[in-house]
Amino acid sequence: DFVLADYLAWYLNHPNTLDYLKANAKVGTIPSVSKVDLSNLQIPIPAIERQKKILVIAQLAEKEKSLYNQIAERKHFLYNALMYEWAHEE
Repeated sequence: DFVLADYLAWYLNHPNTLDYLKANAKVGTIPSVSKVDLSNLQIPIPAIERQKKILVIAQLAEKEKSLYNQIAERKHFLYNALMYEWAHEE
């Protein structure tokens, strides 16, 4: 089985995987995960085409999140500008 580096990075950064790693991390100056705990991490390796589909969807989801944030910021700016203008009207 082959694994795309981007798929592996996506999987390792997935919230469920991060929860597992945090739950098994050893506390110290720098948190660390033991080799045994890391080797117990089951990483599913689907077919390359499915890995690519997962990555496309993940990228689209991030883009959507970014666009929603931009919309929210612009709406907030517009609302504040409008309310400020209203406050100064006679």
